[in-house]
Amino acid sequence: MLLLLACTSANVGFGDSDRPAADSASDSHTSDTFDTAEHLGPDTAAVPEASGPHSVTLDCPGSPPADGKITCDLQVVGNDGTVWWNGPAGIGLHGRSSSGFPKPQWAVELRDDSGAQVSADLLDMGSEADWLLNGMWIDRALLRNKIAYDLFRDLTADHDWAPESRYVEVTYNGSYYGLFALVERIDRDGGRVDIPEDDGTGSSFLVKADEVGIVSSVQYGLWSVLYPTSPTAEQTAGITARIGQMESLIAVGDDAVWDQLDLDSAVAFVLLEEGLKNNDGFFLSHHLYTRADGKLGFVPWDLDLSCGQPSYNDNENPRSWLAYRPTLVAQMPATAQFSPRMEEMWAEWRAGDLADDALDARIDGIVADLGDSVDRNFERWPIEDVDFYGYLYDVGSHEEEIHRVKTFLHARFAWMDEEVGSY
Repeated sequence: MLLLLACTSANVGFGDSDRPAADSASDSHTSDTFDTAEHLGPDTAAVPEASGPHSVTLDCPGSPPADGKITCDLQVVGNDGTVWWNGPAGIGLHGRSSSGFPKPQWAVELRDDSGAQVSADLLDMGSEADWLLNGMWIDRALLRNKIAYDLFRDLTADHDWAPESRYVEVTYNGSYYGLFALVERIDRDGGRVDIPEDDGTGSSFLVKADEVGIVSSVQYGLWSVLYPTSPTAEQTAGITARIGQMESLIAVGDDAVWDQLDLDSAVAFVLLEEGLKNNDGFFLSHHLYTRADGKLGFVPWDLDLSCGQPSYNDNENPRSWLAYRPTLVAQMPATAQFSPRMEEMWAEWRAGDLADDALDARIDGIVADLGDSVDRNFERWPIEDVDFYGYLYDVGSHEEEIHRVKTFLHARFAWMDEEVGSY
């Protein structure tokens, strides 16, 4: 609490940052030979999508730990009855502040009967071993991360990658645990961050803003290497040199940085974080990866403290920019290309998926699909009991929260229409 009060002007330390690379990163698992047939139901290739959340059942021999994982029995069943997984999985607590929430986040690693990790498609999101069950404790709208990731994919011209998610109702050790989002982890994989295998020099990589890793001169965090998963000294040196080159150019506002960093990816990343006014934006958890053209691109992560919450750093005010802007972002407008592209892209977004009616339709569609599961969730976890160190506004119902989110975003987007050119 003292740390929070001391850091309210700097936006420090209260995001749900992922844990270091050892528990979150993985190579592509497409070469696994484990026969998943014994753990899966019927062929899912032509299964039509039904509405409503899916279901997850977890049976664990003890409490999932904060460090590491315990092996549990996991069943994932689609809302049409299709069994997507029925077998072992490693389960552990996920996050920093979120690891202490009453409703948890769980890291999930699919395993075979010997305990080795194995890939499988879950709910038509592609085959991988590593997943996240996000309890959405502080997101009383139950959609902040989902719309952020979906919008990043839908609004970027190349449909840049961001995690997919599906809503599930979880039963844990026989008890109903409410609505969760089953989310893709940010890993190197053909269906996720699709980058080539590194040649041993560190030319192909995935890094995350974290509190361990390669030193950064342009942001609060360091760069934690997620791929390669166990980098050699040569690979680490190559990644360090590449990031250092990009950082030295951005620090002085040199347009040559856009030969290193993809301009559209950077603009889209800034617009997403600012558009939803993510309190943790630009601080920790964002990712960089080497794109097919060799440039670096962004992947967003962790936007549950957004859309008008929490009540510090002026976050409830839709008419101000984010309080924290590191050199990595602050110097982007110093280049000649960034601001014109930002204005142009914002106009494109506002004419499409970020038009007020389009945004409302997206939100209303999610709420409609969730149906009665929202009531069941808040019967289990009363909405008036949801707290984040006393920094959430009072809300009496999910309907009221959805109204607040829409009202905030309408006001914010209208303000940004006028101000984006002066960012």
